[in-house]
Amino acid sequence: MEEGLPKLEKQGFKRSPFSTSWFGWNAGINCYIFEIGRLLNNSILENLNVYINRDDRWIQIYLNIFKLSPAVENIGQLKELNGINFGIPPNNLTKMRLREDGNKGIVLINELFSPHYKLGISFSSNGFQREVEKLKNLISSDMQNIGFFIEKWHSIYQVSVTDWNGNRK
Repeated sequence: MEEGLPKLEKQGFKRSPFSTSWFGWNAGINCYIFEIGRLLNNSILENLNVYINRDDRWIQIYLNIFKLSPAVENIGQLKELNGINFGIPPNNLTKMRLREDGNKGIVLINELFSPHYKLGISFSSNGFQREVEKLKNLISSDMQNIGFFIEKWHSIYQVSVTDWNGNRK
């Protein structure tokens, strides 16, 4: 998050305003969770959810986009609302995992040669630091270019119209 979050904040992403959103350590599931979003044109809500499990080498970053109806003037108007419905069916059916979902081509080739948000295996402290640096650079670059993933999301899914509580219309 130290690499990616500042890049996203420069592009208008903020901590999710929902009363149920997480931003940091969740001891109940032994995981860091960061829920952030941005509002475009007073109605398009772009959500990013980041999960960093304590005993897992993967960092999972998910993108989902909604059209709010009625429109809001700023994302702060959603404060104190329950955002749970934005993360459960049918709304989560359009959730895309960055660098994992929506890849075209042969799956095995993508799996072997495409970079992932995964800490590589290392056998020394220097090797571990190299793997951390590679992961930091990948996340930094991708968050700076989040528009690429947003375009990819739009090429796969349709924006669903929802009310402020996440109920589809």
